[in-house]
Order: sequence, then C-alpha cells, then structure tokens
Amino acid sequence: MQAPLGSPTRLAGRLDRLGLCLLILGLSFAWFYFLWGRAMPALAAGLALSALIARTVHLGEKRTLAGREAALRRRIGGEMAVDSLLLQPPASAASNAAAWLSQVVALADFRPKAHGILARHDTAGLIWIACLQKHGAHPAGCDDLLACVRHARREKADLCVVCSTAPFGQEAINLSEEITPRTRLMGRDELIKLAGIAAPATNEQLRALGRRRRQKFRRELWQARILDFRKKRKYLTYGLGLTALYLFTRQVIYVIPALALLLLFALCHTKKSARFTL
Repeated sequence: MQAPLGSPTRLAGRLDRLGLCLLILGLSFAWFYFLWGRAMPALAAGLALSALIARTVHLGEKRTLAGREAALRRRIGGEMAVDSLLLQPPASAASNAAAWLSQVVALADFRPKAHGILARHDTAGLIWIACLQKHGAHPAGCDDLLACVRHARREKADLCVVCSTAPFGQEAINLSEEITPRTRLMGRDELIKLAGIAAPATNEQLRALGRRRRQKFRRELWQARILDFRKKRKYLTYGLGLTALYLFTRQVIYVIPALALLLLFALCHTKKSARFTL
C-alpha cells in the first residue's frame, strides 16, 4: 500500500481533475473551431463533447477503482488469513490450506491426518496437502520439504502439495523437481492469492487496520526509534561534521544541531549498557 505522505491529497486530486477537464475542453474547442472557424458554435459543441468525454472518464475511473478495491481487499484479507496460520494447530493450518486449494483444483474425499490432509483428484489420484508454518523472514528449506514428502510417502500419495506461509528457497525448489512422489510447491504469495479469494478483507477489518495505522506513537516506541544504538555512528559523524563547519565558518547556526546530535550519540551510547530486568 502507498505511504500516507506519498499519496496525493484531496486538494491535489481535485486540481488534477480540474486541469484534465480544462485540457479536454480546450482540445474540443480547438477541434470544432478548426472545423467551423466560428467561436460560439465551437464553444457550445466543445462543451457538449467535453462533458461526454468527462463522463466516460468518470465511469472508467469508477470501474478501475472498484477493481483496485477488490484486489486490495483480496490482498489484505489473504495476508491476514495466511498470517493467522502461524499460530494455528498443524491440522487446522493444513485444513485451511486444502480448503483454499480446492477453489482452483477439484478435490474430494478429504481425510485429515496428523501432519496434513489427504484428498483425491480425478486425474492426479491421491494428493497429500501439507502446510509449513514458518515466519516470512525464514524461507522454507530442503529439510522442511523432505519432512512433508516423507509423510506423503507414508500415506502412499501420488502427488504432494506443500504450502508454506514463507517463500521457498531456491534449493528447495530445485529439490522438489527431483524427488518422488511428484511435488508441487505453493509459497507465501500463491497462498495469499488463494486465501484472498476465499476471505477478502471486510469493512470492519479495513477500519481496524486504518485505526492501527493512524494511532499515535507510544512514548516507548518513539524513544526506541530515536535512541536506536545502530544510529550512534551516524549521530557522531553528523555531529562532528557540523562542529567542523562551525569551526571553519564561525557560524553559530551550526552549534545547536551539532550539540543535539552529539547529545543523541551520548544517549545511544549509554543505552547499550542497560541490563535486562524483570
């Protein structure tokens, strides 16, 4: 989603629309004036044509906006649904993944197992569906894939579908093409698309997400971001640089920011020595 400071304001949007309408009117007037050579008939015809074009543009924008809203709802709802799998029991996560997969693949005869779901397909035969519950920061690797394939062999499945809440590493992708039974991988992005079709974000979820984004920073979070120990070197570098500018130019304007940056450097340096306490 677009950052708040990067999105156009309401006034900017209205000015853009006004400019577009004036451009359409000017081009329409110029076209009819070129054809007829008379100003008043060209202005009347230009107004009518520009109104028709503006209405067409408005309807096109509404259709585009509706498509974008539906895609955004699917994306946000899919991310929420996939993230919810992380804290679910393994059987529940596999069941949800199988339900989402059944939207695009005709599956039947679902049989829940300890480590996944066993289903049947008309042409592929028995399908083993497993779900890896991993954080998105850690890609699913070969060991995760092999564990799912072992369960698929134990159930004598003809095809193994491994879903993951994290993306798959390249080594795991290469391994899936070599092992038996046939294995298909469904990473985080593909799983989000399927989950978004089944559970797009509702108005209540969007309002709750907006409230969380608009809420004010807590004092602790504000301090943690400013006094981050990793920023210590930057504070020192900029503080010494402004101090050097003051010594070189004798301009007092450099003194206050230099002292502020050096103070932040000192606070960041002392913060590291804090010890964890209950």
